[in-house]
Amino acid sequence: MSARTIGTIVLLLGQASSFAAAQDSRPAAVVTETTAEFSVPIVAPLDGVWVWNQKETQAGACEYSWDVRVLTPAGEFTFGFYKFKRAGAHESSGSLEALLKAGQRSVWKPGVGPRGGAAVVPDTEPSVSASNGTMLVQVTDAALVRQLFAHRPVTVNVRAKTPEADAAYKVTVSYRE
Repeated sequence: MSARTIGTIVLLLGQASSFAAAQDSRPAAVVTETTAEFSVPIVAPLDGVWVWNQKETQAGACEYSWDVRVLTPAGEFTFGFYKFKRAGAHESSGSLEALLKAGQRSVWKPGVGPRGGAAVVPDTEPSVSASNGTMLVQVTDAALVRQLFAHRPVTVNVRAKTPEADAAYKVTVSYRE
């Protein structure tokens, strides 16, 4: 059993671990006519060193994601940050900023890809940044904001996934004119 796996078990038991949850970081969702902003808590390694393309991770698997799911009349969309392990990738480590550079920002539409899987929506890319224990996922393309939020869903699902933790939240959307 790896040290990271042991850290996960300890984290799940609610005791000290090698990872720390963001203090006072709560998920939030704010949508205007032209922007949509979502904050997602970060569970970070205490030493500040993030590890990706881990040996234990299968090729093609998503190791890290901070994303938002919204149900629209046209179906479900998911958007945010994703770090998939590519075949043959070597283990890397570094800061959260380095991890964010190694991954991708995408908008996905499930059920339209090959064999019924998800496909990236072309010409769309949310912005993603980290600050004070929170990942901020933003959609600033007004047309995409209208497509995703014109029907004014009351809630969205927000998820933070790392090899050590997987947290999902149902978040009430605040609409501002």
